[in-house]
Amino acid sequence: MKPTPLKLAIVASGRTQKEIALAAGLSEPHVSRIVNGLRCDDDTKGALATALGLKVDDLWPHDGASNQMPERSGTSSEIAA
Repeated sequence: MKPTPLKLAIVASGRTQKEIALAAGLSEPHVSRIVNGLRCDDDTKGALATALGLKVDDLWPHDGASNQMPERSGTSSEIAA
């Protein structure tokens, strides 16, 4: 299984899942389940994105095709022509 954009973003942040969970107001086991594929609601997605300094669309792209590290600036829809 390929790592999700959420997992990649947590690793890139240099923080632990526990630290991200605390910043997002969630439990570490809950964040772990989300990292491993559990669906979550929009409020939870927003809390995780904010804790990581990213946009929700960076972590949960609508097309499902992205498996690259989310960028901290710009949008995920910016594609070089």
